[in-house]
Amino acid sequence: MNTATPQPEDEITHVLYLIGASAYACITTGDGRKVDILLQGGQSGQNSLRAFAAAKQREAARAGHMARLARDAADWLDRQSGPIFRRAGE
Repeated sequence: MNTATPQPEDEITHVLYLIGASAYACITTGDGRKVDILLQGGQSGQNSLRAFAAAKQREAARAGHMARLARDAADWLDRQSGPIFRRAGE
């Protein structure tokens, strides 16, 4: 019987570095998921993970912006009286 206290699913329970031809941070979460993140050379593991996180946050912000534009365009089209078409090159 396992009497360990359950961990929240996104809580980090373990991180180790795997170094071979490339270096990775191998992350284990409270729900047992394992994620490997490629580390950049010339940086500490922590700085490489922070740079990775910042890049992913920028990507998420751009994706959120594109999603808002698509949703707003769909709403705009809903308000039009008919479809709007134009042939390529016109």
